[in-house]
Amino acid sequence: YYPSGVAPDGKTLLVEVSNESTSELATLDLTHSGSPSQLQKLHILGSSAMFSPDGKWIVYQATLKTLPGKIIVSKFPPNAGRWQLSPEGFAPIWTKDGIIFFSSQDNIQELVPVNLGGNAPTFGRGAPLFPVSVSSNRFVYAYSATRKEYLAGTPSGAGLNSQLSMIVNWPELVKVKRTW
Repeated sequence: YYPSGVAPDGKTLLVEVSNESTSELATLDLTHSGSPSQLQKLHILGSSAMFSPDGKWIVYQATLKTLPGKIIVSKFPPNAGRWQLSPEGFAPIWTKDGIIFFSSQDNIQELVPVNLGGNAPTFGRGAPLFPVSVSSNRFVYAYSATRKEYLAGTPSGAGLNSQLSMIVNWPELVKVKRTW
């Protein structure tokens, strides 16, 4: 089990339930005190799921054999409708400006504006943010509101010649309520 995202109201946790061959999305109700509630499967094969800022939609990376590596947007709870944001990519992050994901076709982090004003999302033209090296396994986990700072991982055992990234003044960033 891998926690993937928390709803903006703090009441629901998105969870990846993985085995050797597939990953399925589920939710966990966080409003129960005491023992945790049971996982509710969403019947979606996917990973890296996140809630939209309003909590009414989710974005995830499809893991179906028919849709491998596609970035998908779905209503939450997923009662009807599924829309493809990108034909390839992974690690989507939903921000107030749209959805950021790694585009494996172009080796970049890309931002796609999303309008959730109707029954179906509409996607704007994607804009590259910065290049990312696939071979380095650097995944971006979070962005600041300005998208000038980001949190990324590097591979374990990278050695002494690896680049070190430092976030300066991070305690002040934590004190400020950010909407990512």
